[in-house]
Amino acid sequence: MLYETALSSIVFAVLWSLRRRITTNGQVFYLYLLLAGASRFVVEFVRINPRILGELSEAQLIAIVMMVVGTAAWYWSCKKPVLAAATPAHAGMN
Repeated sequence: MLYETALSSIVFAVLWSLRRRITTNGQVFYLYLLLAGASRFVVEFVRINPRILGELSEAQLIAIVMMVVGTAAWYWSCKKPVLAAATPAHAGMN
């Protein structure tokens, strides 16, 4: 639990420090998926859980899925065109 708490605190600190610099909707969540998945993957090597696929536990496989989804969503959100803010129709009328 100490390792998991330490890694979760680091994930929180990273996300908290980036909260104002990331402006695209959803990117903080996508980064959370990536970082939380990575920390969970690492912590599971210390835990004694049954291995179901080679040396990987079920939690590690879920963590891999989290990292893949987070990375793919982050990439997709970066490639998505940013819509310009619509100007009100009465903006040009004086």
